[in-house]
Amino acid sequence: MPSAERTPDGAWPTPGRLQATANPPAGVTLSGPSAPAPAALAGAARPGRRQRWYLAALAAILEAFLIGPLIGRDALHLLDFGDYPENPHPPFTPSAFGFPPGITSRAPVDAVLYWAFQAVHWAPVRLLPFAAVAPLAWAGFARLFPGRPLATGAAVLLFTVNPFVYERMASGQVYVVMGYSLLPVLLALLIRPLASLTATAVAGGLVYALSAAVSVHYLFIAGLMIAVVVLAHLAGLHARPALAGAGTAFCGLVLSLYWLIPAAQALRTMPSHVTRMDLSVFQTVGDQVWGLGVNIAGLYGFWRPGPPLVQDYLSGWPFLLLVIVMIAAAGIRALAGAGLPAGRALALSCVVLAVTGGLLAAGAQGPTGALYTWLFGHLPGFKVMREAEKFSALVALAYAASFGPGAEAVSRSLTQDLSRKLCAAGACAVVLVYGWTELWGFDGYARPTAYPASWAAADRAMSPGATALALPWRSYLPVPWMGNRVVPNPVQGYFDRPVISADDLEAGPIETESSNPRSLFLQYGLSEAGRLTEFGRVLAPLGIRFVILARVPGEQDLAWLGRQRDLTRVFSSATIAVYRNDEAVPASYAPARRLVLRDWGQVLALAQRVPLTDCLIQVRHAAPGPLALPPGQAIPPPKPPMVLAAPHGSAVSLAVRLPQAASTVVLPNPAYPGWQLAGFRATPQFGVTVAFRGPAGLRHPAVLVAGYTPWRLVERCDLAGACLTAGSLTLLAISLTRRRRSRPT
Repeated sequence: MPSAERTPDGAWPTPGRLQATANPPAGVTLSGPSAPAPAALAGAARPGRRQRWYLAALAAILEAFLIGPLIGRDALHLLDFGDYPENPHPPFTPSAFGFPPGITSRAPVDAVLYWAFQAVHWAPVRLLPFAAVAPLAWAGFARLFPGRPLATGAAVLLFTVNPFVYERMASGQVYVVMGYSLLPVLLALLIRPLASLTATAVAGGLVYALSAAVSVHYLFIAGLMIAVVVLAHLAGLHARPALAGAGTAFCGLVLSLYWLIPAAQALRTMPSHVTRMDLSVFQTVGDQVWGLGVNIAGLYGFWRPGPPLVQDYLSGWPFLLLVIVMIAAAGIRALAGAGLPAGRALALSCVVLAVTGGLLAAGAQGPTGALYTWLFGHLPGFKVMREAEKFSALVALAYAASFGPGAEAVSRSLTQDLSRKLCAAGACAVVLVYGWTELWGFDGYARPTAYPASWAAADRAMSPGATALALPWRSYLPVPWMGNRVVPNPVQGYFDRPVISADDLEAGPIETESSNPRSLFLQYGLSEAGRLTEFGRVLAPLGIRFVILARVPGEQDLAWLGRQRDLTRVFSSATIAVYRNDEAVPASYAPARRLVLRDWGQVLALAQRVPLTDCLIQVRHAAPGPLALPPGQAIPPPKPPMVLAAPHGSAVSLAVRLPQAASTVVLPNPAYPGWQLAGFRATPQFGVTVAFRGPAGLRHPAVLVAGYTPWRLVERCDLAGACLTAGSLTLLAISLTRRRRSRPT
């Protein structure tokens, strides 16, 4: 588009600006893109004061109905809140340090949330990701539709209140919702770029990188949106905004290199446990009456049953969807007929995003199922999209971006002011009825819940800093004092100590996809614990001093805890019990003997004879096996290990003091590949914890550092990413400041 058609701030012309300059000089005739827009899209350059008050009131009411009932002095527990640091003592995500699966994208976001929640003990702060959806959508759609309060308000309403957002919020998928809330801002920058091409690319790249950081899925979701908008601009022969979109994608990928590089390294060295079975387990669900296509078009299809849905109450919900789609179609027609490049690009983008997003949301099903399966198996990193319904975010965005102008166009087609207001109110009412279960605490599905008072007493019954094991060994539990809702194991994150809990997936036939050897060993050990009487010896090499048992349905299966000779119950109440491991639990130790066994079955059998910390045990197969020692296996007499000083440092770097006589050191950390001590690679203790052979010929005690080598790459990339982000923000500020100073006064 010729530069003469640009406004002083570099944005594409709006109807209000065109009307303000509708009196051309003598002899000049306005036509084509520079002519005043049709009345259906006309609006003031800025909404009046009364309109702004109306918009502010609508936003406040919407926020009150969305998150008001979720605010309380107590904690909110939702199904997928497991890695969200909202608990009293949340653990920091191990993947931030490069531990498997090696995706460190969310480390900066987790760090900010972690320190913010620890510094500000105010419950509403923990709901900021949910509360930010409407304001961020407002920021994006207000730029997309400047001076058009009805289009902006209607778009925000549909983008915020719909089945896709509701199911993700009610399931506790905070990071998916955070990435979703950034899509309108990114779309606005792509459709109506800033005055400076550099500023647009940097600003859009920052938003793109942030969306992928909070939820890695948006690397593909937002990336597809960028590609669609760029192609829409190219179809209209608008090279400058297309170049801005390409620059946005480039800057976003550059700013994401801090985690893309370690992820690529992990993808090359770590085996993936995600298979094609995941596509069937996490496949999008169709409606029993209307089928898969209508369900996806209606923004439904979440694979897991959850909170009550509107479609559970209203059998005629597709007719409400039809009204929304018809209004959105009117909006696409109005955008395409307005004669503005931005409008035509937005109209084409909405159509393509709705169709493409819907097809991809079907995953391995539908007409593009073979393509999706091929991408899943061959495109690096695409396995994160095993739950294809996340692509419905693009359908929701397309609906909202066209529904706003559609509601405005239909309203303006009426002649009387009262009729226009009733029409606008009716359009908003359809949206609210279509998604009403999202309001008022997810229709009563979730409320803040206090932890029982006995849990604080249980914490005091354990020695400070001692590691505990959380039972039942399940990631998700039905909790009686939460109304028997299924939530993440509440033991994890409550107690002021390291807590080892299950990381099982528990999705259909997929019981676990964990690569943590400690988790796999404990899962096997707990399955055989009913046949053991010395389970404390199994826990001691893992550094576990206490066992915390939550009183939930199914805990009766753990009655074997009371039969263990080396476990003593030190606290019991109606909601929780605590057992102490009476075996010696050294923080680090040097075994006195070496032993070779076949598998974990023989390790458990050995634990019934001697403490496992007595020997450095090598297993030929780090996997389950028969619970018996082979005939004729020599059992070494008990000989306590040399207990070393507790190592100090961090999760990835531990300083260990070795006495002169110690030739081996064992640490309770999970035996991931990559641990080294003084240049020596780890030789795992029965395939589960970290063991090192110390340097030969120590003449005096020495302090050596055990380090997790993948962290070195992660640390360098994090530092480079911080520098790139700071430089991008500085460049953006300089670009915007120069443009502001160059404007005519």
